[in-house]
Amino acid sequence: MHGRWALPEPLVQETLRRYADLLRVGLVSVNDEVVRWSSDTSKELQLRSFCEAFVDKLRSLKELSRLDDAILRLSSYWVCKAFSINYALHEVLTLIQRRVGMFCTIETREDQGSALVSYSVEAICIHIGQGGVQIGNACWELFCLEHGIQPDGQMPSDKTIGGGDDAFNTFFSETGAGKHVPRCVMVDLEPTVVDEVRTGTYRQLFHPEQLISGKEDAANNFARGHYTIGKEIVDLVLDRIRKLADNCTGLQGFCVYNACGGGTGSGLGCLMLERLSVDYGKKSKISFTVWCCPQVATAVVEPYNTVLCVHSLLEHTDVTIMYDNEALYDICRRNLDIERPTYTNLNRLIAQIISSLTASLRFDGALNVDITEFQTNLVPYPRIHFMLTSYAPVISAEKAYHEQLSVAEITMSVFEPASMMVKCDPRHGKYMACCMMYRGDVVPKDVNAAVATIKTKRTIQFVDWCPTGFKCGINYQPPTVVPGGDLAKVMRACCMISNSTAIAEVFSRIDHKFDLMYSKRAFVHHYVGEGMEEGEFSEAREDLAALEKDYEEVGIETAEGEGEEEGKVLHESQIPDIHLLQDAFNTFFSETGAGKHVDLEPTVVDEVRTGTYRQLFHPEQLISGKEDAANNFARGHYTIGKEIVDLVLDRIRKLADNCTGLQGFCVYNACGGGTGSGLGCLMLERLSVDYGKKSKISFTVWCCPQVATAVVEPYNTVLCVHSLLEHTDVTIMYDNEALYDICRRNLDIERPTYTNLNRLIAQIISSLTASLRFDGALNVDITEFQTNLVPYPRIHFMLTSYAPVISAEKAYHEQLSVAEITMSVFEPASMMVKCDPRHGKYMACCMMYRGDVVPKDVNAAVATIKTKRTIQFVDWCPTGFKCGINYQPPTVVPGGDLAKVMRACCMISNSTAIAEVFSRIDHKFDLMYSKRAFVHHYVGEGMEEGEFSEAREDLAALEKDYEEVGIETAEGEGEEEGYGDEF
Repeated sequence: MHGRWALPEPLVQETLRRYADLLRVGLVSVNDEVVRWSSDTSKELQLRSFCEAFVDKLRSLKELSRLDDAILRLSSYWVCKAFSINYALHEVLTLIQRRVGMFCTIETREDQGSALVSYSVEAICIHIGQGGVQIGNACWELFCLEHGIQPDGQMPSDKTIGGGDDAFNTFFSETGAGKHVPRCVMVDLEPTVVDEVRTGTYRQLFHPEQLISGKEDAANNFARGHYTIGKEIVDLVLDRIRKLADNCTGLQGFCVYNACGGGTGSGLGCLMLERLSVDYGKKSKISFTVWCCPQVATAVVEPYNTVLCVHSLLEHTDVTIMYDNEALYDICRRNLDIERPTYTNLNRLIAQIISSLTASLRFDGALNVDITEFQTNLVPYPRIHFMLTSYAPVISAEKAYHEQLSVAEITMSVFEPASMMVKCDPRHGKYMACCMMYRGDVVPKDVNAAVATIKTKRTIQFVDWCPTGFKCGINYQPPTVVPGGDLAKVMRACCMISNSTAIAEVFSRIDHKFDLMYSKRAFVHHYVGEGMEEGEFSEAREDLAALEKDYEEVGIETAEGEGEEEGKVLHESQIPDIHLLQDAFNTFFSETGAGKHVDLEPTVVDEVRTGTYRQLFHPEQLISGKEDAANNFARGHYTIGKEIVDLVLDRIRKLADNCTGLQGFCVYNACGGGTGSGLGCLMLERLSVDYGKKSKISFTVWCCPQVATAVVEPYNTVLCVHSLLEHTDVTIMYDNEALYDICRRNLDIERPTYTNLNRLIAQIISSLTASLRFDGALNVDITEFQTNLVPYPRIHFMLTSYAPVISAEKAYHEQLSVAEITMSVFEPASMMVKCDPRHGKYMACCMMYRGDVVPKDVNAAVATIKTKRTIQFVDWCPTGFKCGINYQPPTVVPGGDLAKVMRACCMISNSTAIAEVFSRIDHKFDLMYSKRAFVHHYVGEGMEEGEFSEAREDLAALEKDYEEVGIETAEGEGEEEGYGDEF
């Protein structure tokens, strides 16, 4: 038990004993380790009666008189061990929350013996036909090895039995007995292949209900799989999928594995996709599809099955990732020296790809994404969703013993035509987007360098309308290989999914074969005889021809000059999308802490919940949703974010009610992501409504010139600025690229992490708020920043800089004077956002000094600044400096990179040079929006397309405003006065 709201142990024991009794008497049914609600109404009433009695008992406790603020931690590990955390317990907590008006959690921690009901992100895998089932067998074998799960489903390393908060629970569910069961269904119309799973090494891993087989095969006939034999089994399969879905708390979507050349994979696969679209609406569907080969065919009628299959893949999947056996055979022969590759060799290679693509869903790492994020960043138009894949290094143990390939080498390798898992030459087309998933010993600096090298290659071309062409992620879990397999254990690997116009080659080949057969109506009677109409052939063929035309137009309409593609790198942790802070104890603290951490997915907020400072925050202040915004402004603003915003505002209201002189709000967000931009803007809009004229200062991480966090970042940023203009009073900007450079140059950190960057940002924010938190020479309130820095309401986007940023080694040999640190904050290299202030004019500068600083030295330093020709001010603002001194020297984190120094200076400045930043993002936005690329993801979430042009026009007007501020300045520079009398 822990925390001020902890319950007395006797009550906890009594409560959980009572709950256990209800389980024993059949409140829920336990059948084959699958816990489901009982349909018996009287038992449900019995549960509700128990809950009400429980609530009344809680109300009687004197120490819990402020129950609406309480967080209940019900501890007793034995209950969790005996029974799965299930929907019944969730209903108990929901009722308590509704009756008492509080947020209830049950947390599972081995050290404290508590149980956690957490909302995770789950995906259900559906393996259809021989190809799908055999690939599935290879995938689950690899997943088990990666997570340390034994063939019987037991996981000795997992101590939180019954818990749902492990990252790998995306693909595995856990029973009360501690067995991990794949969230999958394997189905084939004949029993042979499924029987191999039933009798194989991993037979105890799967629930018997998940392995479904019919009595007779589809006989390579799409129509049999779709209209006759498949139709008999589809309802049973959907019922098993429904049971899996009911057992999920945050189902993201489905991964469908099939081969489009066979009858079951194509026919039943398409029927399943159609039914999933009906039953599960907008849930994402990613298809891993084995395509028919150019030369090696598994059936004569393969072209028919494939064209008919593509007709459904176009309509009913969001992303289709393609392989073909011929390309895989060649890779095995060339790279692994396997003279005669088997399906096992091929399937294990495919499993490595799928493992890499899903690693970010199953492991805690540098890039935490959900399924929808793949399509947001890879699919510019709904139909253009067929992906190439490649993987490196594919290398045998003998070769790996003598070489360890560098990040640059494996990056170059995944772009090689010979590395593509489907037979086509990407040099014949142009890339629209690339998702690069790195694993193992990989650092951001190396990825940046590798991506920069790729851009210089003439053979690797990108469309010019998608400037942020790379989305990269790093997961530090190295790739695992099957013991005794062909692939070598390596330190690092890279998997690429790419959307390229070159994929049209694949469609063209199959079209030609289809046309040759269909011109003679050969074999058509087999399909018509199974109840299929002949018109479906020509309809499917026309659809595929239209798809080829779509890809062709995407390539032809691209301008000759290639755009600048930006590398996208994420590093050791996510920057929390929004962190809302409010005034309380002498501004920032109250008796129980003040501040809100909000994210639409729990991973990052959970780091706060379990981190060093977990006891600092009231649990109500840490708010997370069930699913991420997937880099989509519209999801953060209109759908997913809208579900959580009222809860956040309610918590803010409680904090505001606890303030005696609320000045305003500090909002921390990143404008490139979906949550930071979408939910951030929604929060600002609602704060403007609820709190009127209270000040709102935004600390915003801007998108970088080269390093992008998502392909759609320009859209998110422009849409975000539209709200920042309207609903913030001051916006202070940073970008990671500028911060990386400062860390490398000033602190000698070769490979900066987000922790390094965030601590640097924290020093800035600390300096800016020091006068609010410490007694000193200048005591300001929040509104004073905007009064002195914002000449016109819209001109409120600020540059920041800080000095000295210096390592302990350097600081030992030098103590920088006031004049030196003042000169340093005006250096272009010191700016925390990538722009050159020498290209613009300052309107106002706020200089915040800390430590051993006296007014005389500040006046002298400012006078020196005024003499510099490279530092120009507008002539209509003669008192261009506002300076303050706080005698509290800067504090540094023990063991951190920043040195403890005697004095420091932080500058916020309003300069016309910031227009450079807007101009860069405008250019990227215009390139993508001119083709309406990726727009459907936003419109699909309820956003009107007109908002794009409205936001773009607003940003163009803002650029014009900054331009006019500079143009209207007289040629002769006015005399800017120091603000020495401020002290």
